[in-house]
Amino acid sequence: EEEAEAEEEAETAAEAALAVAKVAQSEARAAQAEARAAMEEARAAMEKATATLSGADSAVVGVETARAAALSAAKERRAATAVARAKAAAARMAAEAARRS
Repeated sequence: EEEAEAEEEAETAAEAALAVAKVAQSEARAAQAEARAAMEEARAAMEKATATLSGADSAVVGVETARAAALSAAKERRAATAVARAKAAAARMAAEAARRS
């Protein structure tokens, strides 16, 4: 009778252990699914950040190009102004020389 009781207790304990193991297995699966979802969110965020960085890089290049064009245009304007001043000075000198003769 004691042996039967011990077997029954062992069987009950084994069933309880199996139930606990199944719950743990279910929780582990849920945790794995959450981790997968978090990884997918992180991957999507990384892709978005990469696209944002690419856009920012393009914007920097565009701004640098515009700055270079503006500097070039300013240099051209200064050169044209210098040429116009030189021509005006030459014309004044010519007019002065003509008046003196």
